[in-house]
Amino acid sequence: MGRTYAGILGCLGMSLSLVREIRSGADPDVAINHALIVLVIFATAGFLLGRIAEAIIDESVRGQLEQELAMSSPPSAKVSATRVA
Repeated sequence: MGRTYAGILGCLGMSLSLVREIRSGADPDVAINHALIVLVIFATAGFLLGRIAEAIIDESVRGQLEQELAMSSPPSAKVSATRVA
C-alpha cells in the first residue's frame, strides 16, 4: 500500500505544482525543479501514510480473525492449545 500511495500522491503533487508554476508564468527550469521537490516530499508522505494504513488494517483483520477463531473453537481445543504452548 505504501508504494501505491507514494505513486499517487507524488504524481498528484508534481502535476499540481507544474500547473501552478506554469500559470504563474515561472521559468520552465524553475517549475520543473520545484515540481521534483514536491514529488519527493509527497511521495515520501504517501509511502509513510500507506505503510501506517497497511499496518492498521493488518492488525484489525488479525484481531477479528483471532476473535472469531476463539469464539468458534470448542472449549477443549482452547485448553489443549494452551497446554501445548
